[in-house]
Amino acid sequence: MPGRGYTRRVFTFHTEFFMVDFFGHQASINEIGKVKTVTTVIFMKNIPYTKKDFSWVRWTVQDIEAVSRRLIAEKKEIYVAVKKIRAEDRTFENTVYALERSNHCMENALRISLLMQVSPDKEIRNAASRALEYIGKRLVDIEYDKAVYQALKEYAKRKEALDPSDQKLFSDMLADFRRRGFEISAAKQKKLHANLKELSKLASSFEKNLNNYHDEIVVDESETAGLGEGYLKSLPRKNGKYVVSLDYPSLIPFMENAESDAKRKELSEKNWRKGGKKNVALLERMVRLREENAKLLGYASHADFQTEDRMADSAEAVFSFLQNIMTSLAPKVKEETEALRAFKRRRMPGSEEALFSHEIAYFSNQLKKEKYDIDDELLREYFPLEHVRETMFSIFGKMFSISFEPLPWTLWHKDARLYRAIDTKSKQPIAFFAFDLFPREGKYGHACVANVVSRHGVAWKHPDHTLPFAALITNFPKPAKARPSLLSHDEVVTLFHEFGHLMHESLSEARHASQSGFSVAWDFVEAPSQMFEFFAWEEKVLKRLSRHFMTGKSLPRSLIRKMIAGKQHLSGYDAMRQAMQALYDMMVHTGNLRGTLPEYFRALTLAHLGIRIPETSLFPAGFGHLAGGYDAGYYGYLWSKVYAADMFSVFRKESLLSPHLGMRYRKEVLAKGASEREMTILRAFLDRAPSHAAFLKDIGA
Repeated sequence: MPGRGYTRRVFTFHTEFFMVDFFGHQASINEIGKVKTVTTVIFMKNIPYTKKDFSWVRWTVQDIEAVSRRLIAEKKEIYVAVKKIRAEDRTFENTVYALERSNHCMENALRISLLMQVSPDKEIRNAASRALEYIGKRLVDIEYDKAVYQALKEYAKRKEALDPSDQKLFSDMLADFRRRGFEISAAKQKKLHANLKELSKLASSFEKNLNNYHDEIVVDESETAGLGEGYLKSLPRKNGKYVVSLDYPSLIPFMENAESDAKRKELSEKNWRKGGKKNVALLERMVRLREENAKLLGYASHADFQTEDRMADSAEAVFSFLQNIMTSLAPKVKEETEALRAFKRRRMPGSEEALFSHEIAYFSNQLKKEKYDIDDELLREYFPLEHVRETMFSIFGKMFSISFEPLPWTLWHKDARLYRAIDTKSKQPIAFFAFDLFPREGKYGHACVANVVSRHGVAWKHPDHTLPFAALITNFPKPAKARPSLLSHDEVVTLFHEFGHLMHESLSEARHASQSGFSVAWDFVEAPSQMFEFFAWEEKVLKRLSRHFMTGKSLPRSLIRKMIAGKQHLSGYDAMRQAMQALYDMMVHTGNLRGTLPEYFRALTLAHLGIRIPETSLFPAGFGHLAGGYDAGYYGYLWSKVYAADMFSVFRKESLLSPHLGMRYRKEVLAKGASEREMTILRAFLDRAPSHAAFLKDIGA
């Protein structure tokens, strides 16, 4: 969850998580096995949701438990019906399509998953966690059914000519069944199933531990030098002292601005232990189980298994990519870290030559201010959240020919706001989504988009389909009495990124839900949303996005140009850090771990970044990506950013905010989801082979 919350192009719980029908409408299950050709499922028409349709946000503990049992029963019943069809009566519709559509009874599971992330009620979050664990175990039992695989093989013998998206669905489904072990012995399958159930439980526990983890430092007035008045006002107080937590809106400004080296060190050391020893143990067990599963399936490593159905195709290709990128970055990183050391020598004469992790954000920010005369806290005053959001709506609304309409219905918390997207040409609603932007206890601590309903495209004999619904979740600073929520520019970029994911899901036109929106190859899922980030760095856009919360004035052009020039400040270090974490992930999942998980991360950080991390650190106990679906996949962030930069180069070259080009991007990239191979989609939009040049130019490497 990029940490973000994504699905991927597969068909089972343990890899995809969930897919569901919003209202639970489905045809009589018994009909599936009775006829050669049926309209397997008739879903709701393209009509607006009503307030009643969101009653699930008020589910009780009892509701969650009952819904969990019911959805498993429905899923099982559909599988039973598919298996009963005679071989000679099988069609794409009553076998392949029916299995794909069986995931719609699982949408309630996605609702439960969302409530676990955002509900303000601890009992609901705990009930949701238990329910997901229950569902995960039961789905493994249901979906690991050799008779269902046999049904697909029976249909394959028909050799029907299929539409390309149907053929891709069928091919991917067959591959997914093979990857679930239907070609291995019964004994190995049994072990595989047991491991998958345990992995589901471990991942849920890891995420729950991370969400519930809390630590903080207290700071008195004498230790607040460097911290802005607005930031200090946003902090809670305890016994007259300021409380600084590990939540991003509290942590990041402190690490960037606090002059107290001792307090930054104290907070940093606590942050490096986020997740606790329990999560280290959980992750160690997950790594062992993943490796065992890969060997059971005949793969050299878990990384080879994970990359097989992605753009990369193999772990070897990922290592080659990372090696090339890290080699290109090394000279710039050396130059940047030496600049930080020189700055440290000037600021702290006689101090150790080494750079420590608690110093990086602070020295980087101070050097940036000195070099580019940019004060990030001052910049916040120009980015009030409400204005940024409405401007973002206006920019992308015009580019993609859509409008955004707020709805007054209450969701899971008063901070969560509901919207619907309307196509300006057809005047029809095309998606619903929620924004939940402020931190609170127990809420998911990073930024993500969690999808609940994926588009169910036009299928067979009727024009019906389901509107998508997703939630954009962040943890931006909360508004205060005399001060609105003010975003750092980094937070503006984060909002654009997550909104890109939201648009990918909302503007999908794929007719199969498993090919809809960001259900694309795991190493391409970030590319469309990362492309949105680049807009937040353009002078024309920054002028519109900025409005000082007191004066109403936009950013001066001189300051905008300094910001853009400063974009390359430590850009090599940032890219190398991401590449190093990707390398760590790949090494861990190819059996090349050297030492304990925390020890190996400290060693890699020192080797590639020259930075010393506290010996007491427990990272990756707080690295949710390794438990939440990015195992042997973290490289995808950097991999996809290369392609994102290449796609944005088309906008920069042709016309930045062109509605014509925006509609091309909507139709050729966002709308297609995973209905075509990702490289095919990319090449079609670029009208050429992809290149690394735009990415390297953007970071100045």
